[in-house]
Amino acid sequence: MTVEVKILYHLIDAQQPDVPYLNWLCDLYQSVPEFLKYVLLSILQTFSESCDSCQLKDQVKLMLVSYPLKPTKINIDADEQKIYQVRLSKLCKNFIQTMTMSHSLLERLSQPRIHQQLHHQPVGNSIIIPEKLMSGEAAFLSVSKSTSYKPIIFDCTSFPDQEIDDKIAGSIKSRVRSGIIEISMSEKHVELSGLIKKIFFYWLVAHHMNDTTSPVWLTCYYDNYSRTMQPYIDNCLTLDDCKVEPMARLKLPPERIKYCFNQPSAVVLQTDDLLVLLDEFLALIAD
Repeated sequence: MTVEVKILYHLIDAQQPDVPYLNWLCDLYQSVPEFLKYVLLSILQTFSESCDSCQLKDQVKLMLVSYPLKPTKINIDADEQKIYQVRLSKLCKNFIQTMTMSHSLLERLSQPRIHQQLHHQPVGNSIIIPEKLMSGEAAFLSVSKSTSYKPIIFDCTSFPDQEIDDKIAGSIKSRVRSGIIEISMSEKHVELSGLIKKIFFYWLVAHHMNDTTSPVWLTCYYDNYSRTMQPYIDNCLTLDDCKVEPMARLKLPPERIKYCFNQPSAVVLQTDDLLVLLDEFLALIAD
């Protein structure tokens, strides 16, 4: 965010905008250039939440659903020349194997699939269908269940770097597992707090049970995204609080994000979800 935009936020906030003013911003939104739509919509989303106009709230919701989301694909994989990133990746993955996964996240990702098949002979706990047997068709119905996993979209567009650092700093004070300390000692170029953040992203991706599709990492004010099983360059996934106002964090409806990536069954994890998972992760790595 530019200095000018920050000034705009503070001016609007100081004026305590009323419903007519916000309605004027809604009208203005339709005619501004694309690069200003994000700013105006984030302002409207922030202030409409506390107003008592249902009509205004419905209009803002409609604008959020129709927001022109056209992110550009970026690469947050490791640079082949940076051998230490590949080495650190292996160490982090090995450590993740010693951790338990989040039951709440696995529950959101897993979905039962029911398979039904007719056979000419009894199979397992199959049931007979007399009408089909009389007609000479396969008449023994076998029903089985399996578990499949939904794709994940990590919406990191407003993941607050400062809040993450504060949470991690608190966990370091209460000591972390020895395995993390050992990795930190062996990788001199990596700070402990940065290492914990990196392991957290590895832990998140370890819940992705489908090796044929990579999770989507959505970054940078919905401008960029990456598909990778693990982002080596994890600093793309957090926002520096020194550079962004809290009300500048636009939160799009998950349905809008799913539609953009043509993944209607995907689980979209946004800032609130990620912060809860961070708390769970920090509890797991406590010594």
